[in-house]
Amino acid sequence: MVAVQGKAEAASTDFAPGELEAGAIMQWGGTTLLAAAGNATGIEPAIMEQVHHVGIQAWQDADTVTKAAITSSIKGLDDLWGTNRKYSLQWESDAQIYLVKKFDEYFGAGVLIKTSTAKIEKVATIKSVIVPSTVHRGAKSENDLGVFVTSSKQNLYITEVSVDTLGGMQLQLKSNDYFTLPQTLKDGKFPNALAAYHAVVKELGVQSTFQTVRPTLIDYSAGKEYKPLSFAKTFPTRLTIPALKGIVNSRGEITTLEKPNIGRVGKSLTGEIAISYPTYIGDTGTFTSADAVTVAPPEVPVDGGNGNGDGGATDSPAYSPLDLIVYKAMLQFIQDYRVNHSNNLDQLLEYMKLNDSGKPSNKEAWNTWLGSF
Repeated sequence: MVAVQGKAEAASTDFAPGELEAGAIMQWGGTTLLAAAGNATGIEPAIMEQVHHVGIQAWQDADTVTKAAITSSIKGLDDLWGTNRKYSLQWESDAQIYLVKKFDEYFGAGVLIKTSTAKIEKVATIKSVIVPSTVHRGAKSENDLGVFVTSSKQNLYITEVSVDTLGGMQLQLKSNDYFTLPQTLKDGKFPNALAAYHAVVKELGVQSTFQTVRPTLIDYSAGKEYKPLSFAKTFPTRLTIPALKGIVNSRGEITTLEKPNIGRVGKSLTGEIAISYPTYIGDTGTFTSADAVTVAPPEVPVDGGNGNGDGGATDSPAYSPLDLIVYKAMLQFIQDYRVNHSNNLDQLLEYMKLNDSGKPSNKEAWNTWLGSF
Protein backbone atom coordinates (compact mmCIF):
# COMPACT_ATOMS: atom_id res chain seq x y z
CA MET A 1 0.00 0.00 0.00
CA VAL A 2 1.40 3.40 -0.97
CA ALA A 3 1.16 5.89 1.87
CA VAL A 4 2.24 8.94 -0.09
CA GLN A 5 3.24 9.89 -3.58
CA GLY A 6 6.40 11.57 -4.78
CA LYS A 7 7.42 14.02 -7.47
CA ALA A 8 5.28 13.92 -10.58
CA GLU A 9 8.27 13.30 -12.81
CA ALA A 10 9.38 10.30 -10.75
CA ALA A 11 6.55 8.24 -12.19
CA SER A 12 8.03 8.53 -15.70
CA THR A 13 11.13 6.53 -14.70
CA ASP A 14 10.98 3.03 -16.16
CA PHE A 15 12.95 0.68 -13.94
CA ALA A 16 14.32 -2.60 -15.26
CA PRO A 17 12.68 -5.72 -13.76
CA GLY A 18 14.11 -6.61 -10.37
CA GLU A 19 15.81 -3.29 -9.65
CA LEU A 20 13.26 -1.83 -7.24
CA GLU A 21 12.37 -5.28 -5.98
CA ALA A 22 15.97 -5.97 -4.88
CA GLY A 23 16.10 -2.62 -3.13
CA ALA A 24 12.88 -3.29 -1.23
CA ILE A 25 14.10 -6.76 -0.26
CA MET A 26 17.34 -5.14 0.96
CA GLN A 27 15.45 -2.90 3.38
CA TRP A 28 13.15 -5.72 4.51
CA GLY A 29 16.10 -8.10 4.83
CA GLY A 30 18.16 -5.66 6.89
CA THR A 31 15.36 -5.06 9.38
CA THR A 32 14.54 -8.76 9.72
CA LEU A 33 18.24 -9.55 10.12
CA LEU A 34 18.52 -7.11 13.01
CA ALA A 35 15.36 -8.54 14.60
CA ALA A 36 16.70 -12.09 14.35
CA ALA A 37 20.09 -11.14 15.82
CA GLY A 38 18.36 -10.14 19.04
CA ASN A 39 21.31 -8.70 20.96
CA ALA A 40 22.38 -6.05 18.42
CA THR A 41 21.29 -2.41 18.25
CA GLY A 42 22.27 -1.75 14.65
CA ILE A 43 23.97 -2.86 11.45
CA GLU A 44 27.34 -1.51 10.38
CA PRO A 45 26.76 0.49 7.15
CA ALA A 46 29.67 -1.31 5.47
CA ILE A 47 27.73 -4.57 5.20
CA MET A 48 24.57 -3.09 3.70
CA GLU A 49 26.05 -3.76 0.27
CA GLN A 50 26.01 -7.46 1.14
CA VAL A 51 22.40 -7.19 2.22
CA HIS A 52 21.61 -5.58 -1.14
CA HIS A 53 23.32 -8.49 -2.90
CA VAL A 54 21.00 -10.81 -0.99
CA GLY A 55 18.06 -8.84 -2.40
CA ILE A 56 19.44 -9.20 -5.92
CA GLN A 57 20.04 -12.93 -5.45
CA ALA A 58 16.57 -13.50 -3.96
CA TRP A 59 15.00 -11.83 -7.01
CA GLN A 60 17.11 -13.85 -9.44
CA ASP A 61 16.31 -17.14 -7.68
CA ALA A 62 12.54 -16.57 -7.70
CA ASP A 63 10.27 -18.29 -10.20
CA THR A 64 7.84 -16.40 -12.43
CA VAL A 65 4.89 -16.60 -10.02
CA THR A 66 6.96 -15.44 -7.05
CA LYS A 67 8.49 -12.59 -9.04
CA ALA A 68 4.99 -11.43 -9.96
CA ALA A 69 4.00 -11.50 -6.27
CA ILE A 70 7.08 -9.50 -5.27
CA THR A 71 6.50 -6.91 -7.99
CA SER A 72 2.82 -6.58 -7.13
CA SER A 73 3.76 -6.03 -3.47
CA ILE A 74 5.75 -2.87 -4.26
CA LYS A 75 3.27 -1.23 -6.63
CA GLY A 76 3.73 2.54 -6.46
CA LEU A 77 7.24 2.43 -5.03
CA ASP A 78 8.62 3.70 -8.33
CA ASP A 79 6.60 6.92 -7.92
CA LEU A 80 8.52 7.70 -4.73
CA TRP A 81 12.02 7.23 -6.16
CA GLY A 82 14.47 9.86 -4.94
CA THR A 83 12.03 11.59 -2.60
CA ASN A 84 11.90 11.82 1.19
CA ARG A 85 8.56 10.01 1.20
CA LYS A 86 7.81 6.70 2.90
CA TYR A 87 6.16 3.51 1.68
CA SER A 88 4.03 0.97 3.52
CA LEU A 89 5.34 -2.45 2.49
CA GLN A 90 3.48 -5.72 2.91
CA TRP A 91 4.50 -8.73 0.82
CA GLU A 92 1.82 -10.82 -0.83
CA SER A 93 1.57 -14.29 0.73
CA ASP A 94 3.57 -16.07 -2.00
CA ALA A 95 6.31 -13.46 -1.74
CA GLN A 96 6.33 -13.56 2.08
CA ILE A 97 6.66 -17.36 2.22
CA TYR A 98 9.45 -17.30 -0.36
CA LEU A 99 11.40 -14.46 1.27
CA VAL A 100 11.24 -16.00 4.76
CA LYS A 101 12.67 -19.19 3.26
CA LYS A 102 15.40 -17.17 1.57
CA PHE A 103 16.13 -15.37 4.83
CA ASP A 104 16.91 -18.69 6.49
CA GLU A 105 19.01 -19.72 3.50
CA TYR A 106 21.03 -16.51 3.17
CA PHE A 107 21.28 -15.32 6.78
CA GLY A 108 20.77 -18.57 8.67
CA ALA A 109 24.48 -19.11 9.32
CA GLY A 110 24.48 -16.05 11.55
CA VAL A 111 26.28 -12.80 12.25
CA LEU A 112 29.15 -11.41 14.28
CA ILE A 113 28.31 -8.55 16.65
CA LYS A 114 30.97 -6.03 17.61
CA THR A 115 31.02 -5.77 21.40
CA SER A 116 32.06 -2.12 21.58
CA THR A 117 29.23 -0.87 19.35
CA ALA A 118 26.63 -3.66 19.71
CA LYS A 119 26.33 -3.54 15.91
CA ILE A 120 26.33 -6.38 13.41
CA GLU A 121 29.76 -6.09 11.83
CA LYS A 122 29.80 -9.23 9.68
CA VAL A 123 27.10 -11.40 8.19
CA ALA A 124 27.62 -14.88 6.82
CA THR A 125 25.81 -15.27 3.53
CA ILE A 126 26.44 -17.56 0.59
CA LYS A 127 28.36 -14.66 -0.99
CA SER A 128 30.64 -13.82 1.98
CA VAL A 129 34.30 -14.74 1.55
CA ILE A 130 35.14 -16.75 4.68
CA VAL A 131 38.03 -19.17 4.07
CA PRO A 132 38.99 -21.51 5.49
CA SER A 133 35.68 -22.34 7.15
CA THR A 134 33.41 -25.20 8.18
CA VAL A 135 29.73 -25.80 8.80
CA HIS A 136 28.97 -28.57 11.29
CA ARG A 137 26.07 -30.17 13.16
CA GLY A 138 26.85 -28.87 16.62
CA ALA A 139 27.80 -30.75 19.77
CA LYS A 140 25.21 -33.54 19.68
CA SER A 141 26.51 -36.60 17.89
CA GLU A 142 23.01 -37.76 16.89
CA ASN A 143 22.43 -34.61 14.83
CA ASP A 144 23.12 -34.28 11.12
CA LEU A 145 23.02 -31.76 8.29
CA GLY A 146 20.77 -33.88 6.11
CA VAL A 147 20.76 -37.17 4.23
CA PHE A 148 21.12 -38.15 0.57
CA VAL A 149 20.75 -41.43 -1.28
CA THR A 150 23.57 -42.81 -3.45
CA SER A 151 23.14 -44.61 -6.76
CA SER A 152 23.47 -47.86 -4.81
CA LYS A 153 20.50 -46.84 -2.61
CA GLN A 154 22.67 -46.16 0.44
CA ASN A 155 21.61 -43.42 2.87
CA LEU A 156 24.52 -41.12 3.77
CA TYR A 157 24.25 -38.56 6.56
CA ILE A 158 26.21 -35.29 6.36
CA THR A 159 27.96 -34.06 9.51
CA GLU A 160 30.31 -31.40 8.17
CA VAL A 161 31.21 -29.45 5.04
CA SER A 162 34.50 -27.54 4.84
CA VAL A 163 36.35 -25.29 2.41
CA ASP A 164 40.09 -24.66 2.38
CA THR A 165 41.88 -21.38 1.75
CA LEU A 166 41.37 -21.82 -2.01
CA GLY A 167 37.67 -22.60 -1.70
CA GLY A 168 38.00 -26.33 -2.31
CA MET A 169 35.33 -28.50 -0.67
CA GLN A 170 35.53 -31.44 1.69
CA LEU A 171 32.51 -33.49 2.80
CA GLN A 172 32.36 -35.43 6.06
CA LEU A 173 29.77 -38.14 6.69
CA LYS A 174 28.51 -40.09 9.69
CA SER A 175 30.37 -43.31 10.48
CA ASN A 176 33.15 -42.08 8.20
CA ASP A 177 31.30 -43.42 5.16
CA TYR A 178 33.16 -42.96 1.89
CA PHE A 179 31.64 -41.04 -0.99
CA THR A 180 33.18 -39.63 -4.15
CA LEU A 181 32.00 -36.10 -4.85
CA PRO A 182 30.58 -35.36 -8.31
CA GLN A 183 33.07 -33.54 -10.52
CA THR A 184 31.07 -30.30 -10.36
CA LEU A 185 31.49 -30.19 -6.58
CA LYS A 186 35.03 -31.51 -6.61
CA ASP A 187 36.19 -28.80 -9.04
CA GLY A 188 34.08 -26.03 -7.53
CA LYS A 189 35.50 -23.05 -5.66
CA PHE A 190 33.29 -21.73 -2.90
CA PRO A 191 33.54 -18.45 -0.93
CA ASN A 192 32.65 -20.17 2.35
CA ALA A 193 31.48 -23.47 3.83
CA LEU A 194 27.85 -22.33 3.86
CA ALA A 195 27.90 -21.79 0.10
CA ALA A 196 29.54 -25.19 -0.33
CA TYR A 197 26.88 -26.81 1.85
CA HIS A 198 24.05 -25.30 -0.20
CA ALA A 199 25.74 -26.54 -3.37
CA VAL A 200 25.88 -30.05 -1.87
CA VAL A 201 22.19 -29.88 -0.92
CA LYS A 202 21.23 -28.87 -4.44
CA GLU A 203 23.54 -31.25 -6.30
CA LEU A 204 22.93 -34.37 -4.19
CA GLY A 205 19.25 -33.79 -3.38
CA VAL A 206 19.85 -33.66 0.37
CA GLN A 207 16.73 -34.10 2.53
CA SER A 208 16.12 -33.31 6.19
CA THR A 209 15.73 -35.94 8.91
CA PHE A 210 14.25 -35.63 12.38
CA GLN A 211 17.80 -34.99 13.60
CA THR A 212 18.76 -32.40 10.98
CA VAL A 213 19.85 -29.06 12.45
CA ARG A 214 20.79 -25.69 11.02
CA PRO A 215 24.51 -25.54 10.13
CA THR A 216 26.87 -23.82 12.56
CA LEU A 217 29.60 -21.87 10.75
CA ILE A 218 33.17 -21.58 12.01
CA ASP A 219 35.48 -18.94 10.54
CA TYR A 220 38.96 -20.37 11.05
CA SER A 221 40.71 -17.24 9.76
CA ALA A 222 39.13 -15.16 12.55
CA GLY A 223 38.82 -17.97 15.08
CA LYS A 224 35.11 -17.24 15.56
CA GLU A 225 31.92 -19.26 15.50
CA TYR A 226 28.71 -17.77 14.16
CA LYS A 227 25.45 -18.31 16.00
CA PRO A 228 22.75 -19.61 13.64
CA LEU A 229 19.78 -17.29 13.10
CA SER A 230 16.14 -17.98 12.40
CA PHE A 231 13.54 -15.59 11.04
CA ALA A 232 11.71 -13.85 13.89
CA LYS A 233 8.16 -15.18 13.63
CA THR A 234 6.79 -12.22 15.60
CA PHE A 235 8.27 -9.65 13.21
CA PRO A 236 5.51 -7.46 11.72
CA THR A 237 4.34 -8.26 8.21
CA ARG A 238 3.76 -4.59 7.36
CA LEU A 239 6.74 -2.23 7.43
CA THR A 240 7.19 1.46 6.77
CA ILE A 241 10.31 1.94 4.66
CA PRO A 242 11.85 5.09 3.15
CA ALA A 243 11.73 5.59 -0.60
CA LEU A 244 14.69 4.22 -2.53
CA LYS A 245 17.33 6.65 -3.77
CA GLY A 246 20.26 6.46 -6.13
CA ILE A 247 21.33 6.74 -9.76
CA VAL A 248 19.47 5.08 -12.64
CA ASN A 249 20.87 4.68 -16.15
CA SER A 250 18.97 4.92 -19.43
CA ARG A 251 18.16 1.20 -19.31
CA GLY A 252 16.38 1.55 -15.99
CA GLU A 253 19.18 -0.14 -14.07
CA ILE A 254 20.13 1.22 -10.66
CA THR A 255 23.86 1.82 -11.00
CA THR A 256 24.18 3.26 -7.50
CA LEU A 257 21.71 2.50 -4.72
CA GLU A 258 21.99 4.67 -1.64
CA LYS A 259 22.21 2.44 1.42
CA PRO A 260 20.14 3.40 4.47
CA ASN A 261 21.18 3.00 8.09
CA ILE A 262 19.29 0.35 10.05
CA GLY A 263 19.24 0.26 13.84
CA ARG A 264 17.16 0.54 16.98
CA VAL A 265 15.69 3.74 18.37
CA GLY A 266 17.77 5.01 21.27
CA LYS A 267 20.49 2.42 20.52
CA SER A 268 18.64 0.18 22.95
CA LEU A 269 18.02 -3.54 22.60
CA THR A 270 14.37 -2.85 23.37
CA GLY A 271 14.10 0.09 20.94
CA GLU A 272 11.97 -0.15 17.80
CA ILE A 273 13.82 -1.16 14.63
CA ALA A 274 14.19 1.88 12.37
CA ILE A 275 15.55 2.95 8.97
CA SER A 276 16.94 6.34 7.99
CA TYR A 277 19.28 7.71 5.36
CA PRO A 278 22.58 9.29 6.45
CA THR A 279 22.27 13.05 6.92
CA TYR A 280 26.00 13.72 6.72
CA ILE A 281 29.20 11.95 5.68
CA GLY A 282 30.05 9.35 8.29
CA ASP A 283 26.54 9.26 9.78
CA THR A 284 26.08 5.69 11.00
CA GLY A 285 22.55 6.08 12.23
CA THR A 286 20.69 8.26 14.69
CA PHE A 287 17.11 7.08 14.91
CA THR A 288 13.96 8.64 16.32
CA SER A 289 10.56 7.05 16.84
CA ALA A 290 9.47 8.58 13.52
CA ASP A 291 12.00 6.34 11.75
CA ALA A 292 10.56 3.12 13.22
CA VAL A 293 9.42 0.60 10.61
CA THR A 294 6.34 -0.18 12.69
CA VAL A 295 5.03 3.40 12.56
CA ALA A 296 2.64 3.76 9.64
CA PRO A 297 3.12 6.91 7.54
CA PRO A 298 0.11 9.24 7.81
CA GLU A 299 -2.17 9.31 4.81
CA VAL A 300 -4.19 12.38 5.81
CA PRO A 301 -3.28 15.58 7.68
CA VAL A 302 -2.80 14.86 11.38
CA ASP A 303 -2.05 16.76 14.57
CA GLY A 304 -3.58 19.96 13.21
CA GLY A 305 -1.57 19.90 10.00
CA ASN A 306 -3.19 21.80 7.15
CA GLY A 307 -1.84 19.56 4.42
CA ASN A 308 -0.94 22.47 2.16
CA GLY A 309 2.58 21.30 1.48
CA ASP A 310 4.34 24.52 2.48
CA GLY A 311 6.72 22.67 4.78
CA GLY A 312 5.81 24.81 7.79
CA ALA A 313 5.51 23.69 11.39
CA THR A 314 1.79 23.05 11.05
CA ASP A 315 2.01 21.22 7.77
CA SER A 316 1.13 17.55 7.57
CA PRO A 317 4.12 15.31 6.69
CA ALA A 318 2.09 13.56 4.00
CA TYR A 319 -0.82 13.72 1.57
CA SER A 320 -3.34 11.00 0.95
CA PRO A 321 -2.74 8.98 -2.23
CA LEU A 322 -6.04 10.18 -3.70
CA ASP A 323 -5.14 13.85 -3.22
CA LEU A 324 -1.93 13.53 -5.15
CA ILE A 325 -3.45 11.33 -7.84
CA VAL A 326 -6.03 14.06 -8.42
CA TYR A 327 -3.35 16.73 -8.36
CA LYS A 328 -1.15 14.91 -10.88
CA ALA A 329 -4.15 14.29 -13.13
CA MET A 330 -4.98 18.00 -13.10
CA LEU A 331 -1.38 18.88 -13.81
CA GLN A 332 -1.29 16.55 -16.81
CA PHE A 333 -4.59 17.99 -18.12
CA ILE A 334 -3.28 21.53 -17.91
CA GLN A 335 -0.01 20.58 -19.60
CA ASP A 336 -1.95 18.97 -22.46
CA TYR A 337 -4.22 22.01 -22.73
CA ARG A 338 -1.25 24.36 -22.94
CA VAL A 339 0.39 22.33 -25.72
CA ASN A 340 -2.77 22.07 -27.77
CA HIS A 341 -4.28 25.54 -27.24
CA SER A 342 -2.11 28.34 -25.92
CA ASN A 343 0.59 29.42 -23.51
CA ASN A 344 -1.78 31.33 -21.23
CA LEU A 345 -1.53 28.69 -18.52
CA ASP A 346 2.24 28.89 -18.12
CA GLN A 347 1.97 30.96 -14.98
CA LEU A 348 -0.51 28.57 -13.38
CA LEU A 349 1.71 25.59 -14.26
CA GLU A 350 4.59 27.34 -12.54
CA TYR A 351 2.47 27.74 -9.41
CA MET A 352 1.54 24.07 -9.43
CA LYS A 353 5.04 22.60 -9.74
CA LEU A 354 6.19 20.13 -7.13
CA ASN A 355 9.21 20.93 -4.99
CA ASP A 356 12.17 18.63 -4.28
CA SER A 357 10.30 17.01 -1.38
CA GLY A 358 7.49 15.95 -3.67
CA LYS A 359 5.07 18.58 -2.34
CA PRO A 360 3.21 21.28 -4.28
CA SER A 361 5.39 24.39 -4.26
CA ASN A 362 2.46 26.77 -4.04
CA LYS A 363 -0.04 26.18 -1.22
CA GLU A 364 -2.67 28.55 -2.64
CA ALA A 365 -2.81 26.65 -5.90
CA TRP A 366 -3.00 23.36 -4.04
CA ASN A 367 -5.86 24.44 -1.76
CA THR A 368 -7.78 26.16 -4.57
CA TRP A 369 -7.72 23.22 -6.93
CA LEU A 370 -8.30 20.65 -4.19
CA GLY A 371 -11.32 22.58 -2.98
CA SER A 372 -12.91 22.39 -6.42
CA PHE A 373 -13.19 18.58 -6.34
